Amino acid sequence: MKKRIISLVRLLTLSSLFGSHRFDSFRTFLHTKIATLKKPYFLSDNDQEDWIVRDDLDTYGNSARVIWIGHSTFLIQIAGINILTDPVFFDISFFYRRAVKPGLRIDELPEKIHFIILSHDHIDHMCAKSLLKLRDRTSIVLVPNGLKKWFRRRGFNNVGEMGWGESVSFHISGNNIIFTFLPANHWSGRGILDAYENVLYGSWLLSTDDLKIYFAGDSIKGEHFREIGETYSPDVALLPIAPNEPNYLMRRTHLSTEEACEMFLALKAKILIPMHWGTFRFGTEHFDEPVKRIVIWWDRNKSKLENKILKIAKFGEPVELK
Repeated sequence: MKKRIISLVRLLTLSSLFGSHRFDSFRTFLHTKIATLKKPYFLSDNDQEDWIVRDDLDTYGNSARVIWIGHSTFLIQIAGINILTDPVFFDISFFYRRAVKPGLRIDELPEKIHFIILSHDHIDHMCAKSLLKLRDRTSIVLVPNGLKKWFRRRGFNNVGEMGWGESVSFHISGNNIIFTFLPANHWSGRGILDAYENVLYGSWLLSTDDLKIYFAGDSIKGEHFREIGETYSPDVALLPIAPNEPNYLMRRTHLSTEEACEMFLALKAKILIPMHWGTFRFGTEHFDEPVKRIVIWWDRNKSKLENKILKIAKFGEPVELK
């Protein structure tokens, strides 16, 4: 209760409201609602089906692949190990409904989820309804520092809390996998009154003996991408490419499509798989504008992209990595 009162006092002061991420989020909300009145963002059921790929998970072998479920949610499958990133399978609020159904429903996931990894606690990355439905099917949850108590209060028993630069390794079914929690340039907070709670945010590197996958979470551009690239040189980068507009607001909180491509080069990765687009309307651009922009950027910068691969995955589409 005391923390809530302190947070409310902060909210009511100009210094904590204007110029803050909280105020930017409110302004962006107004922009997107007005834009929706001018040009609908949500797709009809028929249009949605053009963007959804239904795959038979039973055909999965002992290789490595990622399946984009939507927004920042991926099912990563490496040698029989199932990993979910930032699981969100439902609408996140009355104002933010899914524009496209999940590429996989929760009941279509493999029966066993070995790991869930969380980049930060924003509701579009940490969906309570999704997590609670996954609780009894998940072995281990890995979260940023400050989030463990949220999970323990809700009956999650095996939760690992990590800070930037920390790693943890596991040996499962004869395979080694290492999770390393890395920096991002973002912020935390699940609601208007707790935006300055002491919860960390970040990105993840998943490493096996012959493959490294970088999951960026949310971030603006920064030197941390170059430093991660020089230190770890991931093979695959899962990077957010939206929202883009209005740019004067979004550049303070998210990568634009073009910035994501630049950070991909800084990471020295080989394969780029875009995420954080087309699922929720957080900006004023239309549903597929980020995809159109990334194709244009890729075509204009071919001289920098030798041996690089762009894979724009549809919802539910498996991307084989090796």
